[in-house]
Amino acid sequence: MMPQVNRKAALGCLTAMIVFMLVTTYITTSSLNPLAVYSSDSIIAKIIVSLFAVSLGATLLQLLAISLMRLQIRLTAGKPADNLVCPGCGLPLMPYISSHGQPIMCRNCGAWWHNGPACYSKGLAQRVTVIPTTACPKCRQATSQCQDLFGDLDDLVK
Repeated sequence: MMPQVNRKAALGCLTAMIVFMLVTTYITTSSLNPLAVYSSDSIIAKIIVSLFAVSLGATLLQLLAISLMRLQIRLTAGKPADNLVCPGCGLPLMPYISSHGQPIMCRNCGAWWHNGPACYSKGLAQRVTVIPTTACPKCRQATSQCQDLFGDLDDLVK
């Protein structure tokens, strides 16, 4: 299991990136405005500020995506995302995203699963699924059992 990211550590990392970006800007232009670096002659400062800005933007987008995922899971499941357990592997849903796949909801029964080869995609070809086109393993199993029964009934009627 990958350790959960500490919120204080994540906030410290974001703060450090902003501080390094501002220090680079101040050393180069004697101003705290990061956009002022682009009007200076220092190419290295432009590269450093650009890298920090891109990594800061990517980190903020990732935090937004995780927050929206937690909100969606809480609204559809009726309980916090940290309390949900994957029916396929029996492990908590959110802490095992990195090793078992993103959470995905079955379109038939509404259960939340890990989207990985051991859980939701069990027995399916390996592919990236964002919107499920097939049912979860439990619903697929129930459907296949019903189809077998229908086949037996057709033989009995003939």
